[in-house]
This record gives sequence, structure tokens and C-alpha cells, in this order.
Amino acid sequence: ALGVVASSIENVATEVRHMQRTEVLEGAEFFSAGQKGSSAMPHKKNPVLTENLTGLARTIRMAVIPAMENVTLWHERDISHSSVERAIGPDTTITLDFALHRLTGVIDWELVRIGAVQLDIGWLMFCADHDFWTDEIRPVAPVPPAELADIWQAGMGRSFADLRWYQALAAYQLGSIACLNVRLHRKRQRIDPMWERFAFTVSRFYQEGLRLVS
Repeated sequence: ALGVVASSIENVATEVRHMQRTEVLEGAEFFSAGQKGSSAMPHKKNPVLTENLTGLARTIRMAVIPAMENVTLWHERDISHSSVERAIGPDTTITLDFALHRLTGVIDWELVRIGAVQLDIGWLMFCADHDFWTDEIRPVAPVPPAELADIWQAGMGRSFADLRWYQALAAYQLGSIACLNVRLHRKRQRIDPMWERFAFTVSRFYQEGLRLVS
């Protein structure tokens, strides 16, 4: 299971790396002022975080074969599996936890060049769409999402494509933020009871976002 999650992380990371290629440039990691791409070519803007995630996914999957080999024991009595589990258990879970936090940060704060105006409209549509929300928490948005998009586009004097995709992205972003903050709240590292209300809504964010882009 940890290997599958790691592969999903690598899948997202690889997509970001591809979007940052010069000939594609549909998205990129944030590159701060003064940041260096590499010691040999400091002007390069390498996707260092997602490259790091790709490598971490490989180290997590490295534990899959030892875990499978632990299945076979002599009469279910020997403890040859113990030393393996003591090594791969902490290593893989800690690494996966770090990778999930890093991926959340990349998606929430680091991605640029993916269409700021479209994402603004997507967030408005997401907050106005009652299908995404439960009774536990629901924004006050009396205008339907499609009408909000029309008002915004009329004010901009132009139309935008793929707004449903940006609406789904907004749902995924808030879902990721909520998951992180619910975890911090329950571990009493950042106490805020509001996030407990979000805990019952996050799964719907992902379900409805997937429905929009399917």
C-alpha cells in the first residue's frame, strides 16, 4: 500500500516536471529571487522539489520486495521477518509522511503559471457549488457557479476554457490544506476546532472534483 501511494506521488511530481519543460511551460515550481538552479548552470530553473519527490518514491518502493519475501516463514515460527520489518517500517512510513507533506506544499503554494485568473474563477465556482459541501460547513454563495463564471468573464471582457478543471483543482487544493490542518489539530500541534468540521467534507471535495474532470 505504501508503494502504491508513493507511485501516486511520483505520478503527480512527474506531471509537474513535464509541465516545467521549456517547450511545454504550462506550469512550474515557484523559483524565488536569488535561487540557484544548479552549481554548473545557476540560471536554470530546475523543479527541485518534484525531482526530490520522484527519488523519495523510489526509496519507498524499494521496501516492497523485502516485504513480499517476509510472507514465507518456516512453519510460521521463525522470526526472519522481524529484522526486515524493523528496518523498512520506520524508514518507509517516515519517508512517505515527508513526501506527502512536500507534495501538499508544492500543490498549495509552489505551482505557478497554471492560469491565475482561471484559478480565481475556479475557486469562486467551487465555493458556490453546493454539490461540494456538506451541512457541516457550507460557504454563503447565493449565486450559482455558472452565473459567477459568466459575471467574471463579462467583467474581464474575455472567456476562459476548462473552468471546470480549475474548479476541481480548487477543491483538491482546499482538500489538501484541510487534511494537513486536521492532522495538525488532532496532534495538538496547531489547535483549531474549525478543521474538525472540514474533516467530514474533504472526501466530497475529491469525489466531486473527480466527477467534474471525468
